[in-house]
Amino acid sequence: MRRRNHTTATAILSLTLLVACSAQRRGLGSDNAFTGSPQITPATLAAPIRFLASDLLEGRGPGTRGDLLARLYIATQMQALGLEPGGVDGSWEQPVPLLGVTGQLGPLRVAGTKDSLALKPSDDFVSFRFVSASETVTLSGEELVFAGYGIQAPEYQWDDYKDVDVHGKVVLLLYNDPDWDPALFGGKRRVYYGTPQYKVETAARRGAKGV
Repeated sequence: MRRRNHTTATAILSLTLLVACSAQRRGLGSDNAFTGSPQITPATLAAPIRFLASDLLEGRGPGTRGDLLARLYIATQMQALGLEPGGVDGSWEQPVPLLGVTGQLGPLRVAGTKDSLALKPSDDFVSFRFVSASETVTLSGEELVFAGYGIQAPEYQWDDYKDVDVHGKVVLLLYNDPDWDPALFGGKRRVYYGTPQYKVETAARRGAKGV
């Protein structure tokens, strides 16, 4: 789903620039000098975004009515600018396969040596799937292991997994990356080591069953 949303956002930006540049060209004379005021203005940049960001498009979720309206708007605007379609069979769109996954979550119980904690789906936790549609992950009774930030960075002499065995276990990690030292992991600037994608992929390579 994120792929379609990213594509739509890119198309919005491209369309905005095309509209502005087209308007500017219309202000040029035969000697390529401006015959009027410049046409790239806050209005020409903001107008397409104002429509496409409207609540009437209901978030433009993939496959929804708002998504279809946004795609139609972008296509008609490009046609109005004199562009030619380059999609399949002369269309304005290139098909992008999408996969939707609906998780079925039950209560999550974390048990310690002396006490336990029950977590409710949506209220206390959410789940993200990083495996293919053909794979099934079942968690029941796996050991929970804390592994700091879940980062292995030889260039910083940093390895949260140095003395931790996570194979077949669920890894509990701190979010983001260490930020107390400006010379370490970019300081306050977030780097790839702090992203969920990196943390999940690193844990998976070490045999973890979940993060």
